[in-house]
Amino acid sequence: MTKRSSISVSPHDLFMLANESVSKSGTITFTPRGYSMYPAICDLEKVTLVKVSFVELRVGDIVLCYTLDGPLLHRIIEKCDDPDEPFVIIKGDARLSGRHRVEPEDIAGRVARIHKRHKKRIKGLLMRKLFKKS
Repeated sequence: MTKRSSISVSPHDLFMLANESVSKSGTITFTPRGYSMYPAICDLEKVTLVKVSFVELRVGDIVLCYTLDGPLLHRIIEKCDDPDEPFVIIKGDARLSGRHRVEPEDIAGRVARIHKRHKKRIKGLLMRKLFKKS
């Protein structure tokens, strides 16, 4: 059994680490911070990122990219497959604005799994409230 460790890194370092990890091993699991992808990804829920080629990416995929605003974990809302100038447009699900154009070399990988947290705890709290004696 592999022991998993937890470290805290800056957003820039996270992108560099994720990019290197998926290039070498094909995957990395980490915990992003923020609410821009709510409700798909809640704050502090882990995600597993995998390496994919640009041609494998589809509209609707969630990707880790490097933008002028720094690294972002957002959804692809448009894709241009022009061989001379390929790119995607990304946006956070909870954002009304903030679209970013991203080139293929600035994409570290695609989210393959979202590790939802506290399912049992939330279910237990809901059940207690539903069947609470007044």
